Amino acid sequence: MLASGAGHYQCPDGQVIFNKGEEGDVVYVIEKGSVQILLPQQSAEDIPLTTLYPGDIFGELALLDTGPRSATVVALEPVEAVMIRRNDFLAFLRQQPEAAIRILAVLAARLRRTDELLGQAASDDIPARLAKHLLTLAQPTDPSPQEGMVPPRVLSRRRLIRAMGG
Repeated sequence: MLASGAGHYQCPDGQVIFNKGEEGDVVYVIEKGSVQILLPQQSAEDIPLTTLYPGDIFGELALLDTGPRSATVVALEPVEAVMIRRNDFLAFLRQQPEAAIRILAVLAARLRRTDELLGQAASDDIPARLAKHLLTLAQPTDPSPQEGMVPPRVLSRRRLIRAMGG
């Protein structure tokens, strides 16, 4: 059902996909590449909230409440994604309540992560934040990886610096 109305999106490394405050009527599902979710700051460095990888979704908040985008999203590497329009997305959720429950779980996990980041920013120094971020990157993106293997992630110096807010 979703595939029938879905579009395809591609963007190069470093491109802003959307900015905080923009109107949004599309949710993205990453097929290839990775993106970083940032909270822009006027007088300081942008605050990195999370990094998303293939299989992850972003942009869903603006679809669920019709408010403006809550963060800026930047491609960390070339990205290919499926774009799903608001009307198609909401119709799908109405017909597939299990999908709505999974999306709520994704949103809850992101809220927990944001709470952790706020706590860390208030109490941790840079080496502690770096260590915690490296541990996060070492976690599997798939909750049930085959044969206990952690999927490899390419972690360049540039991506690590971006992830730490530099």
